[in-house]
Amino acid sequence: MRTEPTIVSQDEQPRVAVPPRRGSRVTRVGWRLFREDLSNGRFIAMALLGLLAALLVNFATSPAYIVQALQVVGSKSLSSDEATRLAGVAGLNIFAVDTGAVVARLKGAPYVSDLRVETKLPNIVRVTIKERRPSVVWVAGDTPWLVEENGAISGQATALDGFVVVYDRDSLPVSPLPNPPPLGGRGDLGNPPQGGSGNLGATATLTATSALSSAVGSDYRLGGHIGALELDAADAAQRIFMLLPPSGLVIGSVEYSAGFGVSVITPDQQRIIFGGNEQIETKIAICRVMLGQLAAKKWTVMDLRSTSRPAVQMVEDKKTP
Repeated sequence: MRTEPTIVSQDEQPRVAVPPRRGSRVTRVGWRLFREDLSNGRFIAMALLGLLAALLVNFATSPAYIVQALQVVGSKSLSSDEATRLAGVAGLNIFAVDTGAVVARLKGAPYVSDLRVETKLPNIVRVTIKERRPSVVWVAGDTPWLVEENGAISGQATALDGFVVVYDRDSLPVSPLPNPPPLGGRGDLGNPPQGGSGNLGATATLTATSALSSAVGSDYRLGGHIGALELDAADAAQRIFMLLPPSGLVIGSVEYSAGFGVSVITPDQQRIIFGGNEQIETKIAICRVMLGQLAAKKWTVMDLRSTSRPAVQMVEDKKTP
């Protein structure tokens, strides 16, 4: 019986193992795996992962990313120090700052209408504030003028409730203001301001001169403007109304004169002289401290025009014989 030969294709023929030659790439398993990782992107991914881990450790531990203070934009009433205290972010890592929590804390301030909080590397927290400032009624003579933020007079007020009302003493008939404390004498809580000599009480001449300068600087009519000094005083009065009441002091009225600046009068006829708008936050802070010190004492005038040397006039007890 004749048998047909079986044809085996070249692909199906058994392969004969060839012993590896020394130095061949087949033996370089590590290099082959490295090339495979490199071609598949695994090596680059691992390198990036290691770099990311190193960056995260640096961000978490480097003092360069620790918040020291807040930057406040758009507010005349909220200082950077006060904002930092209220926000509670000093000493935090910039990546740990919860901007939503900061907004919630700062919105509790009575003078904040709206705000935005943003963080910026390496350690900056910026707070942009839109203030809620009460409108000012400036009473010149017997006319209550509504004053805009830029000092423009927009009309006459028909009511005083809900406004910061400032009585312009320079527009009234000439009369001396109550004397501030005799600085350097009894009841003085500091050294007298420079230029002070004995009694700083107003005189009729001083009041008359102030009235003349006020009349020159202000244009009391619809569409007119109050003067630069009066505008500065109006701004100070707004900030006093917003920042001082938490101290427990009841504000009866606010007065202005070119000689003394802004003064607050309490229902008990105690007078607090703040002077101009410069360093008003410091003056308010000093006022709070002094009110605490004088809680159980009788006084008539507190002079805060000098922040380094505030003074107070005490009421002397009358001893019965």
